[in-house]
Amino acid sequence: MKILLLCDFRDNWSIHNRTKAISKFCPQYEFAIRETRDRKGGLWREDQFDVVHFNFSGKLTDYAPFILAERNRVLLTVANERSYFDGFGVDREVYRELLRVCRATSVSKRVADDCGATYIPNGIDEDIFDRHRNPVVGYAGTKDPNKNAHLIEQACRELGLEYRSAYYRGTRPDQPHAHGDMKHFYCGLDVYVHASATEGFNNTIIEALSCNVPVLMTRAGCWQEFEGWVDFIEPTVESIKAGLRKLSGRRLITDRFLWRNIVPRYAAEYEAIYAQQAGAAHA
Repeated sequence: MKILLLCDFRDNWSIHNRTKAISKFCPQYEFAIRETRDRKGGLWREDQFDVVHFNFSGKLTDYAPFILAERNRVLLTVANERSYFDGFGVDREVYRELLRVCRATSVSKRVADDCGATYIPNGIDEDIFDRHRNPVVGYAGTKDPNKNAHLIEQACRELGLEYRSAYYRGTRPDQPHAHGDMKHFYCGLDVYVHASATEGFNNTIIEALSCNVPVLMTRAGCWQEFEGWVDFIEPTVESIKAGLRKLSGRRLITDRFLWRNIVPRYAAEYEAIYAQQAGAAHA
C-alpha cells in the first residue's frame, strides 16, 4: 500500500513529528511525506497513492475539491480544536462537511467525541526520548513510628523513585546530620514528604519550603499555616503514592503514549480505506 502523508510544513513540531512516527512504525507501507506547499510544484503526485492522509487542520478546506472528489481514499486528522470548534484557518462549515463524508481521526478526544472521529493521541518515540531523570524524594526527622518514614520509603520503592532520608545529629546514633548542613540535603530533593500522624510545628516543612522544595504533608500539627503552599496527603502508602505520581510521569507515557503502540491505530484506518476501495472495485 502506498500512502501520501501530508503536513502543513516540516518544522511543525507536532504534525511533522506525527507523520515521521507513522512512517517509522508502519514499515509495511510505502510512505511519502510532503508539505502542503509541495503541491504547487507537482510533488504530491497524489494519483500514485492508495491513501492520502491529510495530517493537519489549518487551511485544510483549501483542498476541499480534491478531498471531496477522492473521499474514498482520504483520511483526515483533526490536529487542533481551534479549527474544529472556532473555524481557525478553515471554512468551518466546509470543514464539518469534509469530516462528515471522509474517514477521520483526531488527536483531541473532545473533537473525536463531538464529530465521531477515531481518537488517536500523539505519542513519544522511545528511540529519541530514551533517557529520563530519576526524581529524588526526601524526608528528614526521627525514625519514631508516628513519623511514618517507612511508608514514604515503601511508596518510593513501589514507584521506582529514589528515597533519601536525613536525621539531625543529636544524642541518638541514628541522627548523623548537623542542622547547619541540612540545606544541602534539601537542595538535592525534588519533593519533601512528611507523612507524620501527629505533629507540633514541624521545622522540616519550613526548611524545605525555604529551599523552594515542593512539600507533601499530612494535616497534622499546624498544617493550616501551609494551605495553598503544599499538597496534602494521608498517612498511608497509597495516599503518598498518589501524591508522588506526578514525579513518575514516565510510567504514564510507557503505558499509554508510545508511538510504537499508537501508530497501529493509523494502520487500521489505512486498511479500512484500502478495503473499502477494493470492495467498491468489485461491486
